[in-house]
Amino acid sequence: MKKVVIAVVAILVLIGGICFGIKSKIYSEIESKVDELNQNGFLVNYEKVHIPLFAKVIGEAKIIDGTKALEYSFNRLEDGELKSAILNIINIFPDDEKNFSLNGIAFDYDLKVSVFSQALDLNINLLKLSDELDKELNTNINDSDVKTIKNLLEKKFVSINIDENYKYRLKDIDEKFSNANFKLSNMYGDKNSLNFGEFKAVIDNLKIDIEDLKVFYKEKDLKIDSKLSLKDFFIGDDELKIYSKNLNIDSISDVKDDKLKASSKFLFDSFEVEQNGFEKESLKFENSELFVEYDNLPYKAYVNFIDAYNDLATIEQSEADSLKLVEKLKEFFEELSKSQMDIKLDLKVNNLDFNQNRVLNDLDLKSKFKLSEKIQDLKFESIYDIFGSAQIDVKMDSESVKKLVPQLIEDEKSEYVETKFVLKDDGIYANDNLFLVKELLVFPENQFEDELYLNDFEYNESEVDLNYLNLDR
Repeated sequence: MKKVVIAVVAILVLIGGICFGIKSKIYSEIESKVDELNQNGFLVNYEKVHIPLFAKVIGEAKIIDGTKALEYSFNRLEDGELKSAILNIINIFPDDEKNFSLNGIAFDYDLKVSVFSQALDLNINLLKLSDELDKELNTNINDSDVKTIKNLLEKKFVSINIDENYKYRLKDIDEKFSNANFKLSNMYGDKNSLNFGEFKAVIDNLKIDIEDLKVFYKEKDLKIDSKLSLKDFFIGDDELKIYSKNLNIDSISDVKDDKLKASSKFLFDSFEVEQNGFEKESLKFENSELFVEYDNLPYKAYVNFIDAYNDLATIEQSEADSLKLVEKLKEFFEELSKSQMDIKLDLKVNNLDFNQNRVLNDLDLKSKFKLSEKIQDLKFESIYDIFGSAQIDVKMDSESVKKLVPQLIEDEKSEYVETKFVLKDDGIYANDNLFLVKELLVFPENQFEDELYLNDFEYNESEVDLNYLNLDR
């Protein structure tokens, strides 16, 4: 019996020693991370809380150098298009604006790590806004909205929980101010996704209403996969309103042999725009689908051009940046002309209404284009300077064709009209008949000079004697 007790005690001591060693290692890693943060724009303190089988610390973190803190935070993202895009946006703003907006923001946190499973539980709560915003709030301390904000900060209304797999969840927010209301519920995700159940905002007469949003983004080895689904969306004020229902976007891109191939598919049950200006106008699509794909885009030249453009957009832009942008633009278009980039665009539309009047019942459009070698000249005088070849296959219900393009009707009894448009040397052909002569495919020198443009159009129309619409010969 004595030996059994000794053995049990020895095992417990051993387990305790292991736990102590693991806990010490965890605390050492936490201290190292705190030191790293303190060297990169943050001021972080911590206090150990002793809990059996867990390593726990609590403390506060404050941003003392907004520029440095931003760079540190986003530089930790994996290299790729998303990281580059975020850093380019950040670099647009001067350092003093970043510091003005961020310095002084403070959080409290508690971090708990399991000794055995290494499961992590991190809670972060917003305590204070930036020094400049806090100063402004304090000068209007008797304002009702300021009091509301102060109370919200005391209640830690912005609170997020994160685990060891970067899964996060934001505490629901539902607050009212004198001229604004905000509601955000069921927001969660991980390093590849963002989701929330509902977002509502009313600011004066502007209203935003988003329901059931799901966003996914994954990038690896120049391959990007992204998805978006949105059940209901509305944004509008007294002058403009935009609605959509069951919007889905699925995009993918990949780079092989320095050639970028990408495609995006858009689906929605309905999309509507209403404008209340001098005259009330509305446009509504139902049960529609758009597919866009391009191939053979010269990737390296494209990236160099985008980098040059982003350099010009930064606050430290110079004349050298402008010259570099022009140089990279020319190089990009030279590579485009060699690559003969392919473009594909397919469109399906059901029930297109304009001002609540049915304009189109069914449209099925499939098209493919190849860029012209002339594109490197950067002289866009006609459609031939952009496209070397183009073909558009259109299938439309007869009733809609009679309203929109009656000259395409060949068989009055047919339920649908199918037309193949092809770009040739002397113009655009519809079902092997000349539809638009090449003279009408020239771009106007100045599209804003309406009188000149209309006069030119009338002259060209009389010259061709409507042959461009003659489908019977």
